[in-house]
Amino acid sequence: MITNGSNGKELVPGRVVAEYRGLYKVMTEEGEYYNAIITGKMYYESEDEAQMPTVGDYVGLDISGGGNAVLRRILPRKSVFIRKAAGPETRSQTLASNFDYVFIITSMNYDFNIARLDRYVSMAWDSGGIPVIILSKADLVEDRDPIIEELVSNYPGVEFHMTSNITGEGMEELKKYFMNGQTVAFMGSSGVGKSSLLNYLNGEEIMEVNELRGNIDKGQHTTTHRQLITIPGGGSIIDTPGMRELGLWHSGEGIDKGFEFMHAKIEELSGHCRFSDCSHVKEPGCAVMDAIKMGEISSEQYERYKKLQKEARRMEVKINSKARFEENNKRKAFAREMRNKKKVQW
Repeated sequence: MITNGSNGKELVPGRVVAEYRGLYKVMTEEGEYYNAIITGKMYYESEDEAQMPTVGDYVGLDISGGGNAVLRRILPRKSVFIRKAAGPETRSQTLASNFDYVFIITSMNYDFNIARLDRYVSMAWDSGGIPVIILSKADLVEDRDPIIEELVSNYPGVEFHMTSNITGEGMEELKKYFMNGQTVAFMGSSGVGKSSLLNYLNGEEIMEVNELRGNIDKGQHTTTHRQLITIPGGGSIIDTPGMRELGLWHSGEGIDKGFEFMHAKIEELSGHCRFSDCSHVKEPGCAVMDAIKMGEISSEQYERYKKLQKEARRMEVKINSKARFEENNKRKAFAREMRNKKKVQW
């Protein structure tokens, strides 16, 4: 049992397996399912969505009342995937938690985009999970060498698998990631084959798939909400809807890990720059720029690295500005409350 910190009441341990606009489906250790809502206190005291329950969370449930259970505690997370929510507002969106691996699923044909992979790999490292690149629709690509070379040169140490739900290529290799009850989060754009892969690993069709494999070579992902699915033999999949936008959120360290070779090389060369505060852009005597000219560092990869770093710094400034704004509003509200109390006393 889990103890509720506020009143010492015992709570039932469970895990969030689905979320539907503020209503959570929770599975207990005994395999029972409850629809749960959160407390008003949790809702109003959460500074951003990252502090709200998400699929994969281990939680404490109060099932003593009638109707829906009440989710009163979120246990510490070992990993969490957070992105900037779509749209102009500076706010976060939590996609999944408590996973061991992040399957970054991308098609080997039309969808393959190395800049997008940079984002996914960096954010996966930042989440606390281990990224694994899944190249779907391998049966549609004859010359694979250019893609393999890009992956090996850009993400050394990151495992990748070429798969096809038509021929079955590479599918069996993926089952090792689910051993010992491990959880894998599925990430990727719409139509890249996430549903087909989930159905294969589950052993039966639980996700509807609408494949358009003619001249368009696109599929439609029918997942509309995040959910956790337990597969035969143990292990779980956290499936997420396809994402058109993947904005960075607190990903500085993840970017350095995603570009590990690049980061290490720049750190090594920085000591040889003419200026100690060299930005490695256009300063004279820059050892990094010299290495790019000599072909020791890929200029294309360096530009992608700097672009992500710039975006991460810009987001950090926005987050800090928002935090200061909200803190000032809290102080003003408190001051108004104190003034009103004094008036009442007088």
